[in-house]
Amino acid sequence: KHNLIEHVMADTAGSAQFVSLSKDKSKAAIASKLSAKIYGLEVLRSGVQDDEKNFTRFLIFQKDIIQPEFKKDEKYITSFLFKLKNKPAALYQALTGMSLRSCDMTKLQSFPEKGTFSSYFFLCEVRGHINEEKISESLKDLELHCSEFQLLGVFKQDPYREK
Repeated sequence: KHNLIEHVMADTAGSAQFVSLSKDKSKAAIASKLSAKIYGLEVLRSGVQDDEKNFTRFLIFQKDIIQPEFKKDEKYITSFLFKLKNKPAALYQALTGMSLRSCDMTKLQSFPEKGTFSSYFFLCEVRGHINEEKISESLKDLELHCSEFQLLGVFKQDPYREK
């Protein structure tokens, strides 16, 4: 609509900083109001997303493993990263245990291992706590097909996910 040229950057705050440092009034960034305040930028327009229900997730990483104690009346998400062994139908075989145990997978995202197109990592989330038998047994099955596996964490499911 405005004949703008898009430049993809690593993050929105970084793009706001870039625009601020450039001192070029013909440049703009899509970023938070806080970023505009921090970098001395003027907010030209709010609500530029193409989906009103758009949201951003943030994850907190730490060295010490802390996970919520399992309570039957709570809802949880278990998040993990894995890389499969290189064999035919590896993903299908690896996820069979989850299917047989009726695990509800809410996310499966692949991305290539750096420097190759033949090896992929998968970021996965399932509804449930790792201390639930169906989750722990499914992950044991999955690990048989993996060359790498890392549990990223278990967290309480936010009520927003019920929408």
